[in-house]
Amino acid sequence: MKAHCASFDISNSAFVHNVSEQGIFIQTGLADKKTDLETGIPVELQIELPSGEKIDLNCEIRWSAQNPPSGLTSSVGMFIKDPPKEYKKFIKSLSNPKKKKKK
Repeated sequence: MKAHCASFDISNSAFVHNVSEQGIFIQTGLADKKTDLETGIPVELQIELPSGEKIDLNCEIRWSAQNPPSGLTSSVGMFIKDPPKEYKKFIKSLSNPKKKKKK
């Protein structure tokens, strides 16, 4: 899924690799020595669901790492503060796909 990360006085695109009800793992081009990806930093993240719907999430960095070989991207794990109901509904839909009707 696509995402947009706004924090650190900058804004950057990201790609969502994994989601849970209270956490999200993204890869972003924020791997810059000027960019502070320390634990506890607040991040405003907007994700775009496969349906095209966009959801704003208030997150906090729990961990980050620069990706080899060049370190031009970062992997970032975040805690989602008070996930909105639209996000919770999306997560629930992943674990409970609509059952096919029997004929």
